[in-house]
Amino acid sequence: MRVSENKNPKTKDQNQLMVKRKTMKIQNHKKAEEVLNILYGAGLRPGINWRRELTELINDISMRDGISQLEVLQSRELREILEHKKLSGPQKLSRIKDILEEKRYPRYSKAKATFDRQLKELKLSSKLKVKHTPYFEDTRLETEYSDDEKDSGEIKASLKKLEGAELVKNALESAEGHS
Repeated sequence: MRVSENKNPKTKDQNQLMVKRKTMKIQNHKKAEEVLNILYGAGLRPGINWRRELTELINDISMRDGISQLEVLQSRELREILEHKKLSGPQKLSRIKDILEEKRYPRYSKAKATFDRQLKELKLSSKLKVKHTPYFEDTRLETEYSDDEKDSGEIKASLKKLEGAELVKNALESAEGHS
C-alpha cells in the first residue's frame, strides 16, 4: 500500500512567503491602529468604518512614500487640523480623511479640484446639480435638476453652458499636467 503524496502544488517556500506576507500585513495594520491613537489623544473617536478607511489610506501612503505611518499622520496639514479649536470632532475627521485622500490620490484630487473650480466658474443655476463619473472613468456628466415652470429657462440656459464646457477633459488634462 502506497501513501499518497501531498498534491498541493505550493512548496514549503511559497507557504512560508504567504505566511510572512500575512504577518507583515497584520503588523502594518497594528502599527496604523497604534498611529490612530493620536486621533484618540486629540479627543476624536472614529468609529470602525472611519478607522478602517483611515488605516488603509495611512498604510498606502506610507508604503508608497517609504515613510512610517506615524510620519504620515504627523504631517503639518494634519497637525493643524488636530490643533484647530473651532472644528468639531466630525469636522476634523472629515478634513483629515480629505487630506489623506489627496495625498493618496494626487492626480484624482487635482482633476476633481479643476472640475469643481470650472463648474463653479460656469455659474450654473443652483437648481442644477452636475456630477462626473466615478474617478473620471469617461467624459459623461450626470445632471439632476428640479424644474418648475418659472425655472425652466434658467435650467435650459445652464444646460446650454454645459454643452461645450469639456469639464472632464480639462480636469483630466490638468491632472496630467498639460495645463
